[in-house]
Amino acid sequence: MKKLYTFFFAFIFSFVALAQSPECDSLTSPCQNTFSGKSYYFDVQAITDVNIEWFSMMAQNCGARDISIYYRQGTYAGHETNTSDWTLGGSVSAFEPACAGSCPIPETIIPVLLDVCIPAGQTFAFYIATTGGTGTIEGHTDSVSGHVIAEDSHLKIFAGSASLNTGAFDASFSADRSWQGSVQYDCSCIVSAEEHSLATSFSTSVQPNPAIDNLNYIINSNTVSLIEINVTDITGKLVQQHKKEITKGKNNFSFDVSQLSGGVYFISVSDVSGIKSVDKFVKH
Repeated sequence: MKKLYTFFFAFIFSFVALAQSPECDSLTSPCQNTFSGKSYYFDVQAITDVNIEWFSMMAQNCGARDISIYYRQGTYAGHETNTSDWTLGGSVSAFEPACAGSCPIPETIIPVLLDVCIPAGQTFAFYIATTGGTGTIEGHTDSVSGHVIAEDSHLKIFAGSASLNTGAFDASFSADRSWQGSVQYDCSCIVSAEEHSLATSFSTSVQPNPAIDNLNYIINSNTVSLIEINVTDITGKLVQQHKKEITKGKNNFSFDVSQLSGGVYFISVSDVSGIKSVDKFVKH
């Protein structure tokens, strides 16, 4: 078991180091001549393989609002009102970011974990939509749609379109709008529990993500087994441990995470053969 923990913590620390590396961390579309909108479309092109995790935003007008983030492979252009062309990455309700009347405006991470893999050379479109509440998302009008507004050695962000109206896929949008905020990413394309899994007969998932009070941990297995489930924080500290028996098929476990501090956590499952899967979740 000591060797198992050593392997697990080495995996976690290498994963965290990769995610936090200054060479592969975030790309910012800077604040300038703010345009207050409700929703923004924009394209992101990968220069190397990247995994898009979070977006942070700027707000000139305060207020709690509901936000949904959508994505699709390829450009947003021509797909602004076609709901079926997009995948919902996640939503948050009553989100209230920091705000300021003019630049510099503090950035606030939108608490929607995406995990969208973009292979090198490919373009993905993102749509950050205010679906309810008050307040704005900032951009500017100094760029032409399709022109690069920010880039580093891994990513390019392009100017897109924006809407002044609350509600997803509103038909009243304007071109030549540059969303302002940051893309948080890491240089990996491990985006699903199956890809984390070290055995093809075994897969896991966590719901909801982010979690508030309860976390559902779903394990699909082809065998009956005794397992150990460990929850660790981003430093590798063990905060929960559960011993369970799983059966063939779908196993659903619910854990109370209400007492955990807000942040990023890892949940792993292991049996006598070693670690079988590691998933990441966020506690609000």
